[in-house]
Formats: sequence, C-alpha cells, structure tokens
Amino acid sequence: HTSSTTAGLSRQQEAASCSGGSSSSAAESQQQAQQQPGLLLLVPLTLGVGRVDERYLPQLAAVLTFPQSVGIVGGRPGASLYFLGAQGSSVLYLDPHEVQEAVELPEGAATYHCSTPRLMPLTSIDPSLAIGFYCGSASDVDDLCSRLQQAAQQAAGAPLMTIDTGEAAQQRGTTGSGAREGEQYKDADGGAAE
Repeated sequence: HTSSTTAGLSRQQEAASCSGGSSSSAAESQQQAQQQPGLLLLVPLTLGVGRVDERYLPQLAAVLTFPQSVGIVGGRPGASLYFLGAQGSSVLYLDPHEVQEAVELPEGAATYHCSTPRLMPLTSIDPSLAIGFYCGSASDVDDLCSRLQQAAQQAAGAPLMTIDTGEAAQQRGTTGSGAREGEQYKDADGGAAE
C-alpha cells in the first residue's frame, strides 16, 4: 500500500487491510476509534488584581454561550461557585457548598431544585477562575479553537486567551515545545530535558 492509501487509518485498520483482514475487523476498528473519550479542557486564568478587569467581562459572558462550555469554576471573595450561564450583565451560578439531608426519591426530588435561579453581577466574580470546555470530537476542538480565535480578534488588545496554532509556531521558527528548531530545553543541571 502507498502512504496515501493508508494515511489517516489507525494502526489496527492498516494492519487489517494489509493482512487481508475482513471488512468486519476494519469496521470494529472504526467503531473503537469513534468510542474514544473526549477532551475536558480546564483553563486556569487570573483576570485582574482584586477584581476582574472590565475588558474581560464580555468575553467571559460569551464563553459561557459556546456549545463546548461546561462552565466556569470560580467564585466571589470568600465563596467558591460554579457559573453555568450568563444573562445580560449577570451570571447564573450554583453553590457547591449547600448541603442537605438525603431524601427519598421521587418525593423529595423537588428539594434539589431552586424555584428561582441564582444570579450575581458579572463584575462581582473573583479574578482567579478556571474556564471549562468539553470537546467530544476533533470537529468540536476545531470549532472551539475557531470561536476562541474569533473572540481574541474582537477583544481590543485584551484577549481572554489565545490559541497558538502550529502555523504561528512555524512563523516564529519554534517547535511545538517552544524551542527553536534544532534546540532543546536544558534542565537545571545543563543536561537536555526530555
């Protein structure tokens, strides 16, 4: 087989096709590849000193609307909270510290639901937080990167985060590790780091 006919195939698929394996083993390999777990990406950020810099507030609200968003772990001074959405200039949140007695289900299920959503002004959140994303496929990762790049371009010089593609690293003449082509990082003793 030429490299062009086997490009993109997993090793299992390539072995099955080269050894004359049945199409069912190739189908099983494809099914296994499709069952690969997704990516949970947590991005820790500090967006100011004492309070979030106002330039980041619209971007925080926008990130919560991304289909890959699983929310923001953060809080306000003295309280840890989980932010799961935005409404206007406020964020919807859950408090993970509310404890209650165990109840019999389904009768007691209503005690686990709020009759009114909890809102907090976006300006009140603590600047130390972590934004979470879940990507179930490669196309989800591509879409997330595209959305983050678009948000960075609209950020007027203060992007929430940036995505460094391989193209940008090549333009700088660096490898994916940040080292210049042909260089290696050195450890504390001066030896090459792996």
